[in-house]
Amino acid sequence: MLEKLKNFENVTLEKAEYVEKQAERTLEFAMESRKLLTQEAHTTINWLFAIILGCSGYTATLLESRHIPWWLVITLFFVTLISGWQAVSLFSISLTARELIPPGNVPKNLITDSMLQYDIKWIRLAESVTLQERIQLAQDHNHDSANAVNKSRWVIAFLPIIAIAIGIISMIMIGV
Repeated sequence: MLEKLKNFENVTLEKAEYVEKQAERTLEFAMESRKLLTQEAHTTINWLFAIILGCSGYTATLLESRHIPWWLVITLFFVTLISGWQAVSLFSISLTARELIPPGNVPKNLITDSMLQYDIKWIRLAESVTLQERIQLAQDHNHDSANAVNKSRWVIAFLPIIAIAIGIISMIMIGV
């Protein structure tokens, strides 16, 4: 990124500090967003677990009865299956451990003979480039996580319609 600069003589410490500050603010925002999206994923997966447990419990109760409405058992089974699949998908995308994003660079990378030969403004600009890489990691995770949460919530919103459709198809196939 720095190699694309053409006006090196125009780089000042003030400009380097400004770029660094903006990059730090952007990384901080991305990390706050990551935390918020993780909370949203937890809430959404709890809804999915509630649906799974509710359907499973009701199915168990139905199976213990004398007259088993199989169309309803089939419907509940598929709703449980869809919810379970969505919970696994959400968990694998949003709630599994991802690469940790450090807020800064480690001293062993900053205190080297090659780094010490540069003026601080160049070091700050170079650090802004590494901040960009960390920002991109956070933004990529946030994008994937937000999509997974949104998809899961759409599935939850459409589950009643899906359940009705499965119930009707089950009734037709069983002949109720």
